[in-house]
Amino acid sequence: MRALAVLFAALLLALPAPADARADVKRVSRDLGGPVDARIDEIARLRADHTQVVVSGACASACTLYLALETTCLAPGARLGFHAPTTDGPFGAISPRALRARAQQMADHYPAPMAAWFLDGPAWDLDGVTWLTVQQAARLGAQRC
Repeated sequence: MRALAVLFAALLLALPAPADARADVKRVSRDLGGPVDARIDEIARLRADHTQVVVSGACASACTLYLALETTCLAPGARLGFHAPTTDGPFGAISPRALRARAQQMADHYPAPMAAWFLDGPAWDLDGVTWLTVQQAARLGAQRC
């Protein structure tokens, strides 16, 4: 009987790990954003690599686009910061037309309830940042860890 148990354990160890267990994990704790296009490119790479993103601290601006990944989750203590896109490239302020397009592009990366919330307010706030706790973000469709 013991030999059978040892054989069973050896077979289990020889099996490949489930996809979730093999996935890399990117931990985010102090990310205040950056260029939207660069973040969208990074998200495509993370999706292709099946990388899990765990947000455990401050994640603002373009960082919130990680919510586009079905593997992104918010750990206790995470905070998400939202504001209007502020530039359309390296040479100055964003035009009203570009602001609308960029805000929609960002909203397209959020769960539907969060996208509606974003487009109702923070997407147009050029002066400040609106922060959400894990609980608030979860009510808007973000996934908890």
